[in-house]
Order: sequence, then C-alpha cells, then structure tokens
Amino acid sequence: MFFREIDFESLRGKVILLDLDGTLVPDGEAVLLPQEAHALAELSSRAQVYLVSNKGLTREPELVVRYGIKAIASPHKKPSARILDDVLLPDAPRVVIGDKVVTDGWFAKQIGATFIHVERLMNGEESFIVRLIYALDDMVWEAVWIFSALFASKAWQFVKLARPKQWIKNLLILAPLFFAGGFFTTSLFLQAIFAAVAFSFAASAGYGINDILDRSEDVRHPKKRFRPIASGTISVFEGTLFSLALLFLGAFFASFVPAIIPWLILYFALQYAYSSALRAVPVLEFIVVSSFFVIRILAGGAVVAVPISGWLLLTTFFAALYVTIGRRYSESRHPGTRGVIRAYPAQFLEVIPAVSAVLVIVAYALYSVLGTTHPALVFSNLFVVFGILWYLRGIYAGVAEEPETKLWSDLVLLLAIGLWGLFVLSVFYGRMFS
Repeated sequence: MFFREIDFESLRGKVILLDLDGTLVPDGEAVLLPQEAHALAELSSRAQVYLVSNKGLTREPELVVRYGIKAIASPHKKPSARILDDVLLPDAPRVVIGDKVVTDGWFAKQIGATFIHVERLMNGEESFIVRLIYALDDMVWEAVWIFSALFASKAWQFVKLARPKQWIKNLLILAPLFFAGGFFTTSLFLQAIFAAVAFSFAASAGYGINDILDRSEDVRHPKKRFRPIASGTISVFEGTLFSLALLFLGAFFASFVPAIIPWLILYFALQYAYSSALRAVPVLEFIVVSSFFVIRILAGGAVVAVPISGWLLLTTFFAALYVTIGRRYSESRHPGTRGVIRAYPAQFLEVIPAVSAVLVIVAYALYSVLGTTHPALVFSNLFVVFGILWYLRGIYAGVAEEPETKLWSDLVLLLAIGLWGLFVLSVFYGRMFS
C-alpha cells in the first residue's frame, strides 16, 4: 500500500506525523508526483498533519504553504521521541505514516502512536548507502511479519532458543562504569545498559547459531536434546531467521552507543568462529570462551572511555576460565556428548579446576592491592575466596554444567556474591551515601 492508497477518512481528526523521503517523494526529491500531491491535500483536509524528516527542512516550506500542513524542526532524529520536545501537539490520537520500520516504526512506538507502514517510493537513483539502509529496513520488516506468525504458536520455544538466563553475563559491561566511580551518572548508566542489551541480543543470536551447528551432538545429551533445535520444535530455517533478527536487534541498540560497535563485531565474529571450528580445539576452546568475557569488559570500558586496570582484565579472564573449565568437568560425566572432551585426560580434568581457582584468587588479590586506590578493597578477598572455593566444591560434585542455573539455585553462593557486592559498593561509593 502506497501513501496515496491509505483510507484517509479513517484518519479524520487525528494528529498525523508524516515522513517525507520514501513516503511522499523518492529519497532527496522535492516535488510531489500528482497522485501523492492529491493524497496529501486530502489528508490535510481531514487531519492535522506534521511533516517529520530526518534530512532537515530545506524542502518543507513549500509543502507547508501549499498544503496547509506544519513541519517539525528539531536537532533530534527519528526514532528519538525527543523530536517532540518543543512541540505542543493537539490532544488527539497520533498516527505515524512512513516507509521505514526501524526509524518511523520505532518512532511511533516511542511516542505511543499507531504506525502505518507504506510502500517506498524510489526513482532508481538512490545512493548505495540509501539503498543499503532500505535493504536492511526491509529485512527487519520481513522479520517482524515472519516472527509475529511464528511466535503465535512457538513463542516459548523461541524464548528458550534465545537463552535469556545467559544475559546476566552481559551485566559485566557495567563493571568498568562501577569501578570508575560513575555508576550513578544517569547518562553513562543508560549507555552501559544499551550496550548490555546489544550484547545480549548478539549473544542470543550466537546461541541460536551454536544450537544449529551442535544439533547432531545435542540430540545425544540427556538435557540438551530437549533444546528447540535438537528436539525439532524449531526448524533450522526458523532458527536461522530468528538468529538473524536478534543480530539486527543487537546492531540497532549498539547504534545508540557507537563506541561498542567494534567490540560487538569482534564478539560475534569470535562467537561464530568458536561455534563453527574453535570449539573442537582442546585448551584453545577455554581461551576463546574466556575471551568473550574480556571483550565485554573492554566494551564497558569503551562506554565510559576510561582505561581498564590490567589486574581487572586478568581477574575477569581467569574467572571466566575457571567457570568454563568447571563446566567441562561436569560435562565429562556425559562421555560422547561433546567431542573435544575426549581429548582431555581424566587426570587433566581433575586437576585443572583447582588450578584455575587459584589463578582467580591470586589475580583478584593483586587487583585489590595494586589495581585500585581503595585500600579497604583488600578485605573483599574474604568473600571472593569463600565464593571460589564453594563453587569449586560444586564443580567436583558435578553440578556446574550450567553455571547460570547453579548461580540462581545456590543460596549460599548468591549470599556470598551479594555480600561481596554490598561491601565493594560501600568501598567505592560509601561517601555518596553518608
């Protein structure tokens, strides 16, 4: 449906926020075709029309005069709701009409308006960048339609495929902000949250791809065989589309925090390389998985634009290594489910969890003494040592195959982490609350 084909009578009395490029004219043009001109005149006679363009107001004055509409001038761009900061709109239902889902559609969502998506006007002379933007937007629109149908019957299966329980890992992105003393700075905190959301969607896209590549092994695992891809409740095609949609969502949220984009690209590329090949390389697989956590820390550092202590990076790396090794030890109790496990001698898997636990304790101890200007932080080692040893107990008991589940189900471990967090909060922000 093009703009000219809308039932304008149904919009009578409403406030219309109207896109220009692609909706009324092909990108960059200034003259309306006769059909669009007639349609705009019809619409303006029935509703209050406001022109909202992301390309400035060089073409709008003539349209404002000719059709009796208004143009909104703002330094902000769609999809930001701040476009309306200095505009007093009439008290009437709002409708956004546009050709782009990512900007016009999200803008409508932001301001609580109805969105009417119209077919795009093109003249074939659009620049490569414009055509690329249009192509990406079309993919998002198709994904919306596809997944609205899929979710109607398989919503919970897609949620399981995304593994939202794993998103807790991305709170690590907030760590540099916390340790830099800016945790309660609203603007920086919101940027860090956007970064964490972007990484969460990208991680879920990676989990989907991983499940597709691992499906032949997962079907032999006593628990993983119930995963959506392995069980067949979601097809490979559906899983691929879902993963791509999640990846685009990650890119969308990352666009609000450009500093993290290189780290997000590196993260996803490494995640794909791990799922397709590196996961089968003994020892290297430990290093790669641990690197994912270091990338999160570095992305968090990019958000606040502060250098990160080398001791904090080492602590993060060794802690991730510790959890990964503990997971492999638990998985070794199900021989044949993951090929790389067969490359590890039993004696190696028995010893390496304890070795990695020592590395975490030493790295954090050095950070608490050498990597910070807060002398009292050294006392937080009491909680860290207890937590590490308690978790090591769980590893050798064979209950560390799913660390995120272990975290939420182990009240003692949760208490240790909670007390550590409160103590560190008092050390870094005690004066703020006094």
